[in-house]
Amino acid sequence: MADLKVRLASAADAPVVLGMIQGLAHYLGQGDAFTATLDDVLRDGFGPARHYETVLAEVGARPAGLAIYFPMYSSFRGRPCLFLDSLYVEDWARGLKAGRALMAHVYGAAKARDCCRIELKVAANSPARGFYESLGMAPCPDRPYIVQAEAFSRLIDETSAGQ
Repeated sequence: MADLKVRLASAADAPVVLGMIQGLAHYLGQGDAFTATLDDVLRDGFGPARHYETVLAEVGARPAGLAIYFPMYSSFRGRPCLFLDSLYVEDWARGLKAGRALMAHVYGAAKARDCCRIELKVAANSPARGFYESLGMAPCPDRPYIVQAEAFSRLIDETSAGQ
């Protein structure tokens, strides 16, 4: 589609970014867990100590999707990596190749940074798995662990109490 473009998001795009992240949370059935605010997006996505980068796909001037990614590092490979945290395409834009264009941008960012890989998490039952595999991605047998902030405090408190 000739009027599909991908560009880096700016602070002026923060409300659109927040809305799309919220749309992704609802699409994944996790709307109840969504707590991000506009202030969070402005601070962490566009502030002086930016934690992630966002690119937007647009059809004409209409926002069609986004990709959010951030740097990681492979100590075993001694090389940088990228983690794709969010990829979202609005319902009306599915089938217009916006997701493919966003992924091409992410792949380009990884190549420009000499990354050895791009990582992401995809639910086992997600229909997006076929899309990612069509782009050359493969499931990884390693299952990630997560720890929530409450557990940080608990371990820190337990460790401090024993010293």
